[in-house]
Amino acid sequence: AESLFTIVKDARLHEEVGRLAGVTNDDAEQPVSGITEPVKISDLLEDALRLNLSGLERLKIEVVREFQDLPPVCVDRHKVLQIVVNLLRNARHACVASQPQQTAPRIQIRLAAQD
Repeated sequence: AESLFTIVKDARLHEEVGRLAGVTNDDAEQPVSGITEPVKISDLLEDALRLNLSGLERLKIEVVREFQDLPPVCVDRHKVLQIVVNLLRNARHACVASQPQQTAPRIQIRLAAQD
């Protein structure tokens, strides 16, 4: 059964990725501050997880990864990394705030192409 937290988290991540896609699609019309480069999103997600690793481990939060192999996208790597780090930090805080839990807290990250 999918928890309400997972649904909310997925919706927020989907919104943020959609917003970023809009920013990168507008590159030709309006330059975005920073440098865009081809980035594998799965690699960027792993970097964000490494940056949050100590907090996740300390709180014994399980991280479930479901990454499809997708082609690189052209984005401002540092901006997107900061967004994902913040989303993970928010998810970690939500796991703590939702105590007491009958099961171990879990953050699920899904990366898939849209149909």
